[in-house]
Amino acid sequence: MRTFAALLAGLAALCAAPLAAQDGEGRTLSPQNGTIPIPAANATLSLGDEYDFYVAEDARTIIVDYWENRPEQAEVVLGVILPAGLDPREDGWGGIVTYADTGWISNEDARSADYDVILEEMQANARAENLERSGLGYPELEIVGWAQQPTYDSVSHALIWAREFDFSDSDTNALSYDVRLLGREGVLSINFVADMDKLPAIRRAADDITAASRFDPGARYEDYEAGRDDVAGYGLAGLVASGAGLAVAKQFGLFAMLVKLAKPLLVGLGIALALFFVPIRRWLRRRREGSAAA
Repeated sequence: MRTFAALLAGLAALCAAPLAAQDGEGRTLSPQNGTIPIPAANATLSLGDEYDFYVAEDARTIIVDYWENRPEQAEVVLGVILPAGLDPREDGWGGIVTYADTGWISNEDARSADYDVILEEMQANARAENLERSGLGYPELEIVGWAQQPTYDSVSHALIWAREFDFSDSDTNALSYDVRLLGREGVLSINFVADMDKLPAIRRAADDITAASRFDPGARYEDYEAGRDDVAGYGLAGLVASGAGLAVAKQFGLFAMLVKLAKPLLVGLGIALALFFVPIRRWLRRRREGSAAA
């Protein structure tokens, strides 16, 4: 599971909030508003003036320099979305944008998928990995449950779900909020991680962004051509299960999918989630202690 630590930038976004800040080398970040093209996904995000978008280079600065993560955690990130006018070095929320060339994903299991079974497997997997996490000096992790049950919108072809996490070293539970926008050739992902009290704000932002995001003509989900286009070997339940980590993926017959999607979908949980949360929590704690001392 150690290798998943390098795959987790997309589950990241514990902090965010006032702006056009400079990094340690004096570079100025340049947030964008309005209509944002995502060429790698053949898609467009229409963010209006409520949200800021930081392109890949700025996203790397935020993830590595501000949020103190390793450089490889920013390798596949296409951008970071923050509330407009907020500095990524302050406490808040943010969403990390990635894209996975999965092939077309069938939505036939939209009504039949048993997500509670997947959740139970996620919880069991997290408990089983706690010994290894503790041995590496990271807090134990419990998946409390769904913060938002997986739902699929057949009009926007968006799959959204959220989970609540309890870390043994924190009095505040954490939130992982996942948005998957399905296209003809792959999945555009926006991943949020924050404290649970950010759920209403993140849910609103996810709804806004989902409603305003579009794949380009020819790359839309409904543009799929049977017999011509590549098809993923799993459905919507597979996308949710992919976030469960290696053990659950094996149990659900999704190992081949996990190998293919691990990096672009940033799916590792287990130790990886603890690895990502720990430096950000420590960083925020130092800031709070410094503010209190001042």
